[in-house]
Amino acid sequence: MADWITGASGFLGQHLVKYFPVAMTTRPDLRQRGEVFEVVRRIKPQRVVHLAYPGSRGIATSVEEPLSLAADLLRIDTNVIEICAQEGVGKLLCLGSVCGYPEHTLQPTRESELWDGYPEPVNAAYGCAKRMQWVLLQAARQQYGLNGIHLILANLYGPGDRSGHVIPSLIRKIRTAQREGGPVVVWGHPDVTRSFLYVEDAAEGIWRAMERYNSPEPLNLCSTEEVTMVDLVTHLTGLLEYTGPVTFDTSKPTGHRRRRFSTDRLATALEWLPTTPLAVGLAAMVDWALTETV
Repeated sequence: MADWITGASGFLGQHLVKYFPVAMTTRPDLRQRGEVFEVVRRIKPQRVVHLAYPGSRGIATSVEEPLSLAADLLRIDTNVIEICAQEGVGKLLCLGSVCGYPEHTLQPTRESELWDGYPEPVNAAYGCAKRMQWVLLQAARQQYGLNGIHLILANLYGPGDRSGHVIPSLIRKIRTAQREGGPVVVWGHPDVTRSFLYVEDAAEGIWRAMERYNSPEPLNLCSTEEVTMVDLVTHLTGLLEYTGPVTFDTSKPTGHRRRRFSTDRLATALEWLPTTPLAVGLAAMVDWALTETV
């Protein structure tokens, strides 16, 4: 019996398909209940990994189209969760986001803090929609007995990422500045920190969670490394051999000022932690990016 991965053709999905016996399908519009129902009825998956995401431009989507993004997420998640529950899917894994965490949390941030405040304003609509995904999974477990799990995913990066995420966006900016002349303009404050997760580690973590994690409680799928934006930019300019000017536009949205996440529950639940150091992952990302046309 085949599994179904929503968003299988996306950045993370392309790294994940090697772990699952995936049924190849057309790309349904998951906002349309009928299309979701048709796929589940046709494939009859025992397990579903729900990756699909309607945005493509990173923080810019949250800034310019917050309603469209949140509304699409809610439609998609409602359709996928409800139909999987009603059609007797054995297990459903959904991906949340660290953007769902409150604006101010303890460091490292633990899963128990998810509801301890309102999300950071720039990503609030998106973050609240991701929180609602967990609520829907809890409701489906209560009403239908669906084994639904919710992983809170950190910022992804790695070969194949053509999105508006932080790292590929910075690489494109640096390469454009090399070609056209600087400066490289980075959004936000240089002392902001982020915790990035290499895509291969994310794929392995999802597979391990599908195999052995069945708790209704959310689970951080994150790295323990924390890096400032200025150090990240310095590392990337070094890898790309860019020596021109770099400026930080502090008038632009910054998002959370600091991000570092607890992996205690992850280590206990999966007996595993991400293994790719940031420096190693960035080198692989840059090697791949240099084969791409800017």
